[in-house]
Amino acid sequence: MEDSWRRIETVTKMRGIPSASDIQSNFFRFFVNKTGNREDAKDLVQETLIEAMVNLSTLQKPESFRGWLYTITRGILAKYFRDRDNVGDLRGCCENSMAAREANPPKAAGGEIPR
Repeated sequence: MEDSWRRIETVTKMRGIPSASDIQSNFFRFFVNKTGNREDAKDLVQETLIEAMVNLSTLQKPESFRGWLYTITRGILAKYFRDRDNVGDLRGCCENSMAAREANPPKAAGGEIPR
C-alpha cells in the first residue's frame, strides 16, 4: 500500500495538490469508524487509492483534492455495504434453499428417495 501512496503523492506534488500520504490516515480512521473492521478498512483505503489514481485526470481544481477524494471514498464505502448486504442475501437464499431441500428431498424415478 505504501508504494502506491508514494506514486500518487508524486503525481499530486507535480500538480500542486496536498500530499496524499497526509490524508491517508484520515481515510483509514473513517473506514474503521464506518465498518468496525481494521482489515476491511485497509482494503477500502487501497480501493480508494486505486480509484483516485485511475481518475486523477478528472480532478478539475487541485484545491478541491480532499473533497474529490472524499467523494470517491463515499462511493467505495457504499459499494462495500451494498456488496456485503448482497452476500448476506445470497447466504440467506442458500440456507433457505437447503432447508427446503431437507424438508422435501428430491425423489428418484419410481417415487423412491435417492440415498
